Amino acid sequence: MFRFAALYGLSRMLGRRPYYEQSNGCAHESVDEIGQIFPEWGRRIRFIEGNSSGKLSMVSWGGYCCNDADVRFNDPEPLRKYADSKFLQVSGDHLQSYRYFLPYNSEILRILSFSPAIEATMEQHRQRIFGMDTHTHKLCVHTRTGDFSINHWITSLPFTEAATNFAASYLRSAGLVNTELALVLLGEDKAFLKNVTYDASLFSVLYSMPAMSRGEDMCFCARHCNSLLITAPSSTFAWWIGYFMSQSYNTPDGKGKIFYNSDFKTYAPYTHDNYPSEWIPLRLQQKKRKGKKNEGSGVVKIE
Repeated sequence: MFRFAALYGLSRMLGRRPYYEQSNGCAHESVDEIGQIFPEWGRRIRFIEGNSSGKLSMVSWGGYCCNDADVRFNDPEPLRKYADSKFLQVSGDHLQSYRYFLPYNSEILRILSFSPAIEATMEQHRQRIFGMDTHTHKLCVHTRTGDFSINHWITSLPFTEAATNFAASYLRSAGLVNTELALVLLGEDKAFLKNVTYDASLFSVLYSMPAMSRGEDMCFCARHCNSLLITAPSSTFAWWIGYFMSQSYNTPDGKGKIFYNSDFKTYAPYTHDNYPSEWIPLRLQQKKRKGKKNEGSGVVKIE
């Protein structure tokens, strides 16, 4: 999603059209799924042969796959000097900075509109999961383990527990929520979620989500969560949930909040620049005892 949104923003700025290289297997594999979830995006996917495109300029810009520059904002102004090139191919692969498409935010939101079919299905899920509960403020906690363990970017239990309690208390103390709070735990690792403990006095009810497809998960959370806690700072999936939520916060008073784990040194190649300034960065400060290593638990503070 970042790749498409960033290329779209760059293309709008440079007066071009975004394409995927024909050899991009990942893009080919995702076409059908994208079309089912985001029909307008699916209609805009175009492929082109990189080595038979006429006047092509291959530019070292935006870093290279999977390095730090690839996920951070790079000034696109130098790309203007290639105006005479019919096709422009940049080295950057993921381009995971929202600043590339921020000037075209309303257009991106229109293109990334969920399909009516998924919207209708998620409304049915809402009724089954939440029942008659239309009054609580739902704090959704997104977790990710599994494949992220390779790079040690996974959700940690100490942060999740401390940050969940902090976010709930913050929403109350800041006067942002004057109704009951509900806790919604999100993630594929159900065994991990069962081990999450929290201050039960802060919440009136706990909801656990059933297994759904990726598109359904994203749509459900974007439409029916009121506040969000991102526990794995490298999770672009959670970032996009927050992005969709932040356009409305799904509350009558618009006072939901997005919290995220900002321990980038330990868990991710990102920086604060990858997150909108109005989102709230949290960092775990582990307890220390004289002569002993840090304990597993700790307190979370706004960084």
